[in-house]
Amino acid sequence: MSDYQRLRDWAAGLFQGERVTLRPIEEHDIEIICDWWDNPDITLFNDSHIVRRPRVVNAEMVRSWAANKDAGGFSYAAEVEGQLVGQVSVHSIKAPALIGKLGIVVGPEFQDQGYGTEILELALRIAFTEYACRKVELLVFSYSDRGIHTYEKVGFQVEGRRRGNVMRAGRWYDDVTMGIMAEEYFARHRRPF
Repeated sequence: MSDYQRLRDWAAGLFQGERVTLRPIEEHDIEIICDWWDNPDITLFNDSHIVRRPRVVNAEMVRSWAANKDAGGFSYAAEVEGQLVGQVSVHSIKAPALIGKLGIVVGPEFQDQGYGTEILELALRIAFTEYACRKVELLVFSYSDRGIHTYEKVGFQVEGRRRGNVMRAGRWYDDVTMGIMAEEYFARHRRPF
């Protein structure tokens, strides 16, 4: 088989997992993603403090991610059988470090079904094979046991902790920095060829 054919076969499956497909964020997705970002259960795990932003501000934020205008990262909608279940971004990829910063949201009604794991696997595949990331990292709050478990399941390791960096309900919690290196990713996943 020629390199051309191998690349075609590989590219055909780049955005497709077992159940999840990553695709561009469309205008009709923005309302749903804004609903998620306005949900306190989502902001509890994604922002350093729970704040409700005007819908127009959230919509502008999602539109800026969706544009995929520069080579420094990507953002995609995650769908299962035509239904939006989440959104993932890897951004801030710059030479010479080539470290991508990952962000993910899974709709509350789609959590605990394995979609987050599959979305992460697809995002890492793209980051390491198409964007030549040397590392992908993220920040998670220490009380997010489910998130930490999911990140570890796909290969992320705890790299550091900023003690008492976020307050929830009058109590201080840590920020946990996690990362996965390209060589760790490829030790778990075959290179395309």
